[in-house]
Amino acid sequence: MFADYQKQVLLTYHEKKRANQLSPNLVHTTPGRLREECMAVFTARYDHRHDEKILRQFFGYREDAAAYMRAITNHKAAKFKTLDNFLKGDTSGTQEKNIELLAWLIDFRPRPYAWDRSYAELERMHQSEAGKMNLPERTSKEEKTGEEREISAILTTPGVPAGTTNQLPGRAAEAALNQALRTDPVKMSRNPRLRNAVILLLLLCTSGGGLFWVWNAKKSKEQCMCWAGDHYRSISCREKLTGSDVFGMDSLQMTYFKKITRPDTLTQRALGHVWYSKIDGDVEFYTSGGFHPIHRERRLKPLTIYILNKYAYQAAAKN
Repeated sequence: MFADYQKQVLLTYHEKKRANQLSPNLVHTTPGRLREECMAVFTARYDHRHDEKILRQFFGYREDAAAYMRAITNHKAAKFKTLDNFLKGDTSGTQEKNIELLAWLIDFRPRPYAWDRSYAELERMHQSEAGKMNLPERTSKEEKTGEEREISAILTTPGVPAGTTNQLPGRAAEAALNQALRTDPVKMSRNPRLRNAVILLLLLCTSGGGLFWVWNAKKSKEQCMCWAGDHYRSISCREKLTGSDVFGMDSLQMTYFKKITRPDTLTQRALGHVWYSKIDGDVEFYTSGGFHPIHRERRLKPLTIYILNKYAYQAAAKN
């Protein structure tokens, strides 16, 4: 039933949202942000076999990938208002096409909905995995006794101890240090190994914390970028440039947004993957959509067969 499919899509959306696995456009939604996310997702991972049906349902039939990109770009932001209201909880239900679009945006799999697929079974599997995550885990550390457990806790590698992920450097060491400091002083003085381990841990905490501070300070100073002619480069936000604007860091733009300096190499395969701008008769080609890196008021347009034939092939003929 579609109701089971919808339930799984929404469950996945909220889980990814809690886990910080979604784009900011999907965390703090607006109709305009949903359209921007459609453009970004289409550029990054459009799969005709799985996604064309979803896009056709929402944007109407288009003849090829480039036409779908044009449809997304030209689609009025107000058309996404219904999905935006649903995600914010302002409405209790929405049309199937909105659920399918959400499934595409969050990369829910399997998609799209198929009447012969059991989504209730997916839910049972999901609940089973969630239950396993909530079970108390018995580790070898718990099976150790007395002094062995204390030594094991103290000598745990600072930063990323076994069985944990995404911890800041020094957090595990800090916890182990606190445990060590609560140990009986008499017992510690009688045990040279324990005392030496605490001293070593103090040194590791100090050096690890210092390295993390230096790394974090360096990172915070280079969280801006500027246009360097054919790509974005990272710079310090404090740096002042002449004739070039400084923008907040955008990792996607840094990685994927480039100016195509050899348009004569473009073929019809570039349709749906390349964007262009035409300013005062000068045509430029880029590897990603968005706004012109210098003329920020100009939005780039998806490459069309007409522009390809007239300008890219024209450049090839000159060469």
